[in-house]
Amino acid sequence: PLGLGAQLCWQRPEQERGKRHQRKERDYEDKESFKWQAVVELCRERFAEQLARFVFVGDRESDIYELLLYFVGEGLRFLIRSKGERRAQAAGESVRQRLCEVVERAPVLGHLTLEVPAARGRAGRTALLEVRSAKLEVVAPKSHSYDPRIEVTAVRVQEVTIPGNGEPIGWLLLS
Repeated sequence: PLGLGAQLCWQRPEQERGKRHQRKERDYEDKESFKWQAVVELCRERFAEQLARFVFVGDRESDIYELLLYFVGEGLRFLIRSKGERRAQAAGESVRQRLCEVVERAPVLGHLTLEVPAARGRAGRTALLEVRSAKLEVVAPKSHSYDPRIEVTAVRVQEVTIPGNGEPIGWLLLS
């Protein structure tokens, strides 16, 4: 990163704990996940003329349908680490599957090697990773009364050979 446009220090209020089961009844703007869009809007206020140069980066917590809809609708650049569980379909297809399954069908674009340092009882190793990419449409969750699809590019980086019973290294990114 070349800079930080905004930062939001946030802590869940004690009285809001345990309300996850109510999330489908609440408006997006009233959910704690809206904090991601709030930071983007703060950047928009501060850096309106430079916003085209920004790339908004988020972890798996930011893999929110409404946030993706906002980014695409506003023409903003983004890179979000996806959970891969949401429904999607490859561009031009009608079959809906989990996003990770759609990308797994894409051809391998190449391979990378990554030096993985030893940590927490895990031996260091050289990991061989394969890269796949697909243009796809993210489908609105069932809880939405409308069905707009969001066109994104998904990139999957996955370790090919996993030593012993270790966990494979992998990322699923949406852009």
